[in-house]
Amino acid sequence: MENKQATLELGTKPVGKLLVQYALPAMIAMTAASLYNIVDRVFIGQGVGAMAISGLAITFPFMNLTAAFGAGVGVGASTATAQNILGNTISLNLIIGIGLSIICLLFLDPILRFFGASDQTLIYAHEYMVIILLGNVVSHMYFGMNALLRAASKPKQAMYATIFTVVMNVILDALFILVFKWGIQGAAIATILSQLM
Repeated sequence: MENKQATLELGTKPVGKLLVQYALPAMIAMTAASLYNIVDRVFIGQGVGAMAISGLAITFPFMNLTAAFGAGVGVGASTATAQNILGNTISLNLIIGIGLSIICLLFLDPILRFFGASDQTLIYAHEYMVIILLGNVVSHMYFGMNALLRAASKPKQAMYATIFTVVMNVILDALFILVFKWGIQGAAIATILSQLM
């Protein structure tokens, strides 16, 4: 019933109120999500070195591409009634997440070279992406479910979830890179764990 009321409000509320209710939390969440890259770069730069930052930079377009699949499922599912297709959304994210991980792991080095990895940066990019791809199902679920939260008239909860993952990523980056000295792999583990939480 709550979703039907929210859907009705989308057609009757003033646009200004809807922008504040939906767009503002989405903008805050997107800004917070972009902090992932900044935080990883800061900690990797301090804890691993400049060549590791170069390796990490190569992985960003690749990571965005894989994340787009998870977000695509969530956004596509959000056009229908969220509660009726939740099971399908989870299943599709699992299938795409696992399938994409397997394919990308099989061809990881050629893919990274395609994105510009050199002999020096390939090592770091490879180490980072292996962990990211092993946790790709988690990322797919995170992006897909976040889109469904927004579609279910819960934009603030989606924003809070994103901010929470960024905060956890900062804490785990500091712990894994600076304290445990796990290097670029620590940043990848922090990213996956923060999304899992």
